[in-house]
Parts: sequence; structure tokens; C-alpha cells
Amino acid sequence: MSRNEQREFFGPFLGLVVFLVGIGLLGLTFAMAYNLFSTPPDQALGLEPGKPLNINDAGRSGIAILYRVLMLLVMCIISSLIASRGIKLYGALRRTLDPVNEAPTPAPEADEKSA
Repeated sequence: MSRNEQREFFGPFLGLVVFLVGIGLLGLTFAMAYNLFSTPPDQALGLEPGKPLNINDAGRSGIAILYRVLMLLVMCIISSLIASRGIKLYGALRRTLDPVNEAPTPAPEADEKSA
């Protein structure tokens, strides 16, 4: 296998791997978001039935939830960017490996007009 053939295989392969890593990170982010939002509010805030509300603990838990939501947003943006870069890398390498014919091939002309 020549060096050009290796490059032709490795470039698009790398683009697909980066894209799939980004998609995997997006899946992980959505799974974490599902777990976060499926937790009942009293459990997420650390509230116990029959006990008086402790504002400090509830506020601390609320801030922790807000922090987790913001981190999920950051994870979602970063994984989307990774997936986008991977597909752009794949597309760019495919275009450079399969260049578009800039000059159209001339149509064959009939040489025998006089017969």
C-alpha cells in the first residue's frame, strides 16, 4: 500500500472517528440529563417529609443542581462541536481526495462531415 493510499484511508477514517466520538459524548450528555431530570425534586433538594425545611441545605442543593445543568449545557455544546469538526474533517478530506473536474472534457466531434 503506497503512502497516498494510506493517507486516502486514514484521513476519512479519522474524520469518522472524531464524529463518532462527538456523537458518543452527546449520548452520554443526554443520558446524564435524563438521570438529572428524572430525580424527584424533594430527593434532589434533600428534603425529608415531616422535617422542617432547612433553607441552607435546600439552597446548597439548588445551587448544585443549577451547576449540574450548566455543566450539561457546556458538555452538550462541546460534544456538538466535536461531532461537527469530525464531519467537516471527513468531508474536507473526501473533497481533496476526489477533486472535482474543473475543466469539462470536450465532446468528441465528428471528423467525417464530408462523405
